[in-house]
Amino acid sequence: MKIEGDKIKGVNKSEMIGRLLHLGATVVEFNSNNGWGFGGAVGKRYTLKNNIVVTIGEACFRHTGTTKFIRVDYDGKYGVIDLHQTQTGFAKVYNFVNENI
Repeated sequence: MKIEGDKIKGVNKSEMIGRLLHLGATVVEFNSNNGWGFGGAVGKRYTLKNNIVVTIGEACFRHTGTTKFIRVDYDGKYGVIDLHQTQTGFAKVYNFVNENI
């Protein structure tokens, strides 16, 4: 974990998942791909009791492979935070969760 001042600037995937589980997140695995393994997404959704849902997964495309992503849903609003699952993207989610729990 990389910390600068009072903000976290870098978090890896296992640290992010550990924080969500520590907060009591409910975990649901999902796979919305078709029978050929593309056309949807696969991953895990972490649901916290305060209407925050963090999705960590991969979108699967027919001819271009997969794209990793992090998405946060909060109170009916959503947004893709990162399309490559970078430490900066995980840090944004980590800080958002900490500010809104």
